[in-house]
Amino acid sequence: MIRINLAPKKSGGTKSNTGLVEIIFYLLATAGVIAALIMMREDISPEIMKQQQELSKLQQNVAQFQDIMPEIQKLQEAQQRASQLKEIIERVQRINKNPVATLDELARIIPQKVWLTYFSEQDGQVVMKGIAGGTEEVAAFMLALQESPYFQEVRLANVSQVNEVLADLPSYRFVEFVITTKAVRLIGAAATATNP
Repeated sequence: MIRINLAPKKSGGTKSNTGLVEIIFYLLATAGVIAALIMMREDISPEIMKQQQELSKLQQNVAQFQDIMPEIQKLQEAQQRASQLKEIIERVQRINKNPVATLDELARIIPQKVWLTYFSEQDGQVVMKGIAGGTEEVAAFMLALQESPYFQEVRLANVSQVNEVLADLPSYRFVEFVITTKAVRLIGAAATATNP
């Protein structure tokens, strides 16, 4: 058989107090979380402001660089053109290193009655040996070398009377000479030297 108690129970204050304590606990926990969030926000706010300031500075820098970017591109193009011109000049100088221009100038300025028997050029140093009809011709040849844009520091190293009598000219005495000089490489000087 089943028994049912229909009598009312006595209500104790302990159970209702427990619910109130739980509510207060939850309210305090919520208030603590809110307070912690507010404190974190205050700690993070200066950092956010700092990051925003850095971002605005970077955006200003980007704007400045965008303004000077065309100038930078122009400078890069000019630098590229300059390097191309430098390559062309170096190529012309390599071509001009052969003694053709020097010998052409030498053939143009050598006086009559002067004959070269030896010509040597190494690293710009030129040695010329030859025979002349007299010391006047050697002096005229040295003067022509000094006035030429292809030669510098012309020096007479040696001059001596030839003691041998040449077969065809028994009564004519010649002089032997040695001249040292520096060869100058001029770009475009061949045209001006051959067409004064």
